[in-house]
Amino acid sequence: MEIIIKNINDYDTNVVNNFKNQINKEKLDRINKMIDENERKKSIIAEIILSELLDQIGIDYNSLNIKYSKNGKPVINNELFYSITHSKNYIAVAISNKNIGIDIEEINDFNIENIDVFTNKKEQEHINKSDDKLISSIKIFTIKEAYIKYKDLSLFDIKKIDIIKNNNIDLDECNIKSIKNDEYILSICEQK
Repeated sequence: MEIIIKNINDYDTNVVNNFKNQINKEKLDRINKMIDENERKKSIIAEIILSELLDQIGIDYNSLNIKYSKNGKPVINNELFYSITHSKNYIAVAISNKNIGIDIEEINDFNIENIDVFTNKKEQEHINKSDDKLISSIKIFTIKEAYIKYKDLSLFDIKKIDIIKNNNIDLDECNIKSIKNDEYILSICEQK
């Protein structure tokens, strides 16, 4: 698995606009239909990062054959999986030869008041027992979002996913990894 995490402010407008020419028509049409200009910019930056990752493993971005599931999960050339996530200021892209899902959330941008929207009773108990409820909440949320992408589910399934087993965070079918720094938490769910 390879992953790149970037701050969107690392990309100036010229770089973003110039890269549009490399995006295939179908994907660019989908991006251009987005109402929010900032979301369009994030989507293009995600494509730039994907291109950088593909370069690292010797695949030409312009030769991609990407297939999408009904929920939008991409597979490259029927052999590589990738997942894209973004928050207010960060974008992360992961690529793997195994099924993968990722999610990133900025710590200062997360509203802990809404934990009941995405957690079940066991997860809420786990959060309430933790030393840092905010970090615990974000970690659970990002793991569940990564799992949704991994399983190609809908966001409406988030509360149905139970990630607490024997008082620990665990999902039997995938390896879970969370990365925390001062600004964000990124969680990865990759096939075992």
